[in-house]
Amino acid sequence: MIFSALPDECSLIELTTVPELSAHRWALPRIGPDRAMTAHVLQDDLELHRYGFHQPAEGAARLDERSIDIVAVPGVLFDRRGGRLGRGQGYYDRFLSRLRPAASLVGVTAEALVCESPLPVDDHDVPMGWLATERGMLPCPPAMPGS
Repeated sequence: MIFSALPDECSLIELTTVPELSAHRWALPRIGPDRAMTAHVLQDDLELHRYGFHQPAEGAARLDERSIDIVAVPGVLFDRRGGRLGRGQGYYDRFLSRLRPAASLVGVTAEALVCESPLPVDDHDVPMGWLATERGMLPCPPAMPGS
């Protein structure tokens, strides 16, 4: 699952046109009127959300969250341990908490937006397993207990 980028985020939509990736099923998130994020098959029928990103139109085929292998996640700021500062609505954290444990979570950001110091996290925050920056894919070591 990728995301439709806001102006200050890295766009991933071009990945869907790479021939070597054509066998993959692509999905985009949709935020419904109930404020729940769901995953939908990527199609041409998109609508503009009030926050300024494009999402699957109402009625687009929904995916079972348990079928998702990889989720690309936007953020305002990340740390090297996979901590993520979002935009404050909790859409992604609620969605990510419903995925199967083996799903790979990849924070997508510019290297300049990755902190060396740990970000403050709450119990409901879901950490990333990887960061994708212009430097490549970087694994996030799990936080040590008590740290």
